[in-house]
Amino acid sequence: MKKAINTLTITAALVAAVAANSMAAGREPFDGPPPGPPHGGHLIRTLETLGLTDAQKQQVKDILKVNAPTVKPLIEKFVAERRQLRTLIQAEQIDETAIRAQTAKIALLEADMAINRAHVGQQIRAILTPEQRQKAAELFQKADARMDRFMHGAFEQFETE
Repeated sequence: MKKAINTLTITAALVAAVAANSMAAGREPFDGPPPGPPHGGHLIRTLETLGLTDAQKQQVKDILKVNAPTVKPLIEKFVAERRQLRTLIQAEQIDETAIRAQTAKIALLEADMAINRAHVGQQIRAILTPEQRQKAAELFQKADARMDRFMHGAFEQFETE
C-alpha cells in the first residue's frame, strides 16, 4: 500500500511539474511542442554544436523542408488526439475503454512519427563526417544521462524511509 501511495505521489508530482511548466510558458499543459522555433529549430541548434559547415546546414534545412509535408499533418493529428485523451482523462465518469482506445490511436501516431524521425535522421547522418556522427552519439548519451539523473532525483525526493 505504501509503495502504491509513493508511486501515485511521484506520478502526480511529475504531471504537476509538467503542467506548471507549460502554464508558465503561457500554453495549455500537454498541448504539443513547447514554444520556440518551428519544427527543426532545436535540431539545427543541436547540429550546430557538431561544427556543421554552411553547406551541411543548408542540406539539413533542405531535408527538413522536404519532410515538412509529411511531418506537419502527423504533429497536428497527434496534438488533436492528445487533447481528446486529456478530455477523456478529465471526464467526470472514467471510461477505461475509451481511454485505452484513444491511447492506442496516439501510439500509432507516435510510431508513424518515430519512423519519420528515423528516416530524417538517416538522411542527416549521411551528410555528417565520421567525427560529427561520433560527437552526435556522445550528445545522445549525455542527454540520456541527464534524463536518468532527472528521473532519479524526481523519484528520490518522494521516497520515504
